[in-house]
Amino acid sequence: MVPSAPESPYMAPAFDRILTDRRLKLRQFNGPFNFSAKCNLGAEGAAGDILLFLNDDIVPVTQDWLMELLAPFSNPGIAVAGPLLVYPNAQVQHCGLYVGANGVTGHALRFARLPEHDYMFLGSVPRNVSVVTGAALAIRQDVFRSVNGFDEQLANYIQDVDLCLRVLYSGHAVVLNPRSILIHAETTTLKEDINHTLVIQARGREFEYFMRRWRAHLDGGDPYHNPRMLMSDESLRTLVFHPISAGNG
Repeated sequence: MVPSAPESPYMAPAFDRILTDRRLKLRQFNGPFNFSAKCNLGAEGAAGDILLFLNDDIVPVTQDWLMELLAPFSNPGIAVAGPLLVYPNAQVQHCGLYVGANGVTGHALRFARLPEHDYMFLGSVPRNVSVVTGAALAIRQDVFRSVNGFDEQLANYIQDVDLCLRVLYSGHAVVLNPRSILIHAETTTLKEDINHTLVIQARGREFEYFMRRWRAHLDGGDPYHNPRMLMSDESLRTLVFHPISAGNG
């Protein structure tokens, strides 16, 4: 997809190289911002078996990040894979999401420093999760098409959660592979936009739309998250102890 020429002088040289790279197919998106519509437009022109959606505020840490991200697809039951994302200060930004926290989802090990703050190897080895972030998401093209891609009613918010849940409940697996590592500046390029009053209002409407579809599933907990952990604590350092009631007799 080709947006208008970037205003940043640092992006301009890269933008020029992209325009002349014959290996790439470029799509022009016209209209108000809609993350889902942009992704769907890009997917229409893709020919590969695996689609990769990647934000513009992502920087690889290792040269083998893409090979590692694609490794889980050797298992035919896996439809979606996501990498470990860290902030520029090396703290964890994304290590898989679990549903039911913060009204929708929580980021496992948020702000942790690995490996010292890891828990049960969640940030070290591949594992099943309910959701991975759309900031860096790989998905089988046939599965993406079978679930009708990203929902364009979710233009600004939680479209990645919605997509992963539709994939999950259609019988496919979603995995997090922390052996693929990237830096994510997280909304750096959109900070002014997401704080605009109209965008905040739109996100509210999209949240209500999302909850009408998924509220019952969110209330049921997350099959890949330890129920003994306090849902609201993304660091995974707080345990919840349920009292054992005495039986009769």
